[in-house]
Amino acid sequence: MNFDKRNWIATGLSWGVVMFLIVSIAFPWFSGGEIAWQSLLFGLILWAAVGLACSYILKIAGGKKSNQPGTH
Repeated sequence: MNFDKRNWIATGLSWGVVMFLIVSIAFPWFSGGEIAWQSLLFGLILWAAVGLACSYILKIAGGKKSNQPGTH
């Protein structure tokens, strides 16, 4: 995956939205639980931050060259 310029931001937010929908909405809905506004707001902030952090880490890790023989 190419993480040039701001592509890592879009990738991270996309991943965060998918995780937010699954964890904060789908799981409570299918288990018959209540979906509270506070948990939705917390989940939105949490998963956006986690998505951006993971995407940024992948960007940094993918940009480093390996010094081991046999790798390109």
